[in-house]
Amino acid sequence: MIAMVNLKVYLEIKVIDKKGKVRFYRRKNSAVYNLGKILYGILLAIGGGTNTNVKVKDYSGAEATVYTERKIIAGHAGGTVMAGNASEGDDTYGIMVGSDNTPVSDDDYCLKSKIAHGDGDNLLHYSSHTFEDVEVGTSYARFRMSRSFTNNGSVNVTVYEFGLGVWNYWKHHDAVYNDVKFLVCRDVESGGVTVNPSETLVVLYTFEVTL
Repeated sequence: MIAMVNLKVYLEIKVIDKKGKVRFYRRKNSAVYNLGKILYGILLAIGGGTNTNVKVKDYSGAEATVYTERKIIAGHAGGTVMAGNASEGDDTYGIMVGSDNTPVSDDDYCLKSKIAHGDGDNLLHYSSHTFEDVEVGTSYARFRMSRSFTNNGSVNVTVYEFGLGVWNYWKHHDAVYNDVKFLVCRDVESGGVTVNPSETLVVLYTFEVTL
């Protein structure tokens, strides 16, 4: 008998109050079509420096070419396939949040109304990401990435949408060859998640392979 292998992505949402206690918690499934497309492209690569690409929808909804392998020319080629580890203050990729409650579609390609990084009203402070080591059990392997968002303003911020964007970036010599950011996960909490002043929202994505 052949065991079935499942690839799953889970979203977890937590709000931590000023006393450090978890005030809100929710968990749900995640992912959009772009994730399947880029994983296909990674496995499609032949190795040895060939050119391999697939089509995804970028943040604008336009079809974009992303490379999972680039031919090496004179030793001066390199890049990244799907970077997600954005640094503190960078709200252009990695885990992001928004204020639109439009229901999720598998073909979503962006957050409908992203909440920008900042320390004023109606903004959230985007921290750096945290990655946990891969955990391997008897019938699974999984890892988690997370990012926190702190309300340093004076008014409540309500978050409805949650997403994970990645960055496909390649250079040849000193020239940029490809620079595309696109969404691989989007979720909506229909009732909204209120983050009061001085509170922190923590968003976690778990990637899991189970037998």
